[in-house]
Amino acid sequence: MNNNSKHRQIKSVGFTWTENAQVLHHPGEPKAEVEAVWTLLPVTKATCSDKVEDTGLHTVEFSALITDTSCLEYILLVELFDRPGILRLNYTDGSQCIVGDDEFPVWVTTHQSDSPSVFQLSFKRTAPHGILFI
Repeated sequence: MNNNSKHRQIKSVGFTWTENAQVLHHPGEPKAEVEAVWTLLPVTKATCSDKVEDTGLHTVEFSALITDTSCLEYILLVELFDRPGILRLNYTDGSQCIVGDDEFPVWVTTHQSDSPSVFQLSFKRTAPHGILFI
């Protein structure tokens, strides 16, 4: 990731299960308050997009790469993503956002590719709200 870019980029990613978080969000507002204990993910690259559909719903797509493909990291990822959760995105400009809440959580899938060997994390979620600033 190029830290010299004038466009903000995802610097780090955190995840928590929905039952371990409290999210206060008023419908129609782009902000939320969240209290949670986050598990920091060792991502090397991450992207997230939020598109408003004609129906007014938001479709959020997320993808990330983790280069630590050890057996221990695989076990940790499988256990972490076996339940619905909330993703926190920390950007290079200092802003933070979340995707998901207790009503519309995210389900992250994990896939290992062979060349180069990396774990690919991803989800696609459609809900009444998209990315929320915190």
